[in-house]
Amino acid sequence: REELQYTREEIAGQREEMKLQNATLIRQNFENTFFSLLKLQQDLVHALDYKISSDNIAMGRDCFKAMYKKFRYVLEQRNSGDNIDDTYMEFYQDNQSDLGHYFRSLYNIIKFIDNSAVVDKKLYTNLVRAQLSSYELTFLFYTCLSVLGKEKFKPLVEQYSLLKNLDRGLLIDLGDTSLYEEGAFH
Repeated sequence: REELQYTREEIAGQREEMKLQNATLIRQNFENTFFSLLKLQQDLVHALDYKISSDNIAMGRDCFKAMYKKFRYVLEQRNSGDNIDDTYMEFYQDNQSDLGHYFRSLYNIIKFIDNSAVVDKKLYTNLVRAQLSSYELTFLFYTCLSVLGKEKFKPLVEQYSLLKNLDRGLLIDLGDTSLYEEGAFH
């Protein structure tokens, strides 16, 4: 009986050790995929080019600043009755080859984290947020207010406070922040 009890305890200990090893393996697999996706996102940013004029091209992350200047100019030229969403969608359509790919990739990274079994999802979304420039955050802000992100991306932005570092001075209308849950900024 003592030997049988000892065997049971040994098996229980092995079972617990296997659970810990399995949890470690799951986390390692998640992190391998996560950091590969993050690197892919950064490679995508570095590959961007945006034609400012016939002899001036912005490269990489600087594209977002150049696009923002163009977007702001387009907004300033619009009629006062025009909806900002319509203006953004028009701008987005003109720049879809860069912005579309970028935001689809970013959304899928956040969705990957959200759907994962990892415990500290906020840690990983914070790492993603840390990679975003002020201009990228501004475009994320407007993308999630548009039909492109309102339904699926905006709730994730609010849940994981992806706009925490948003430079509100870059927003066209500070009142637009009320269109988000307060959690998006904390």
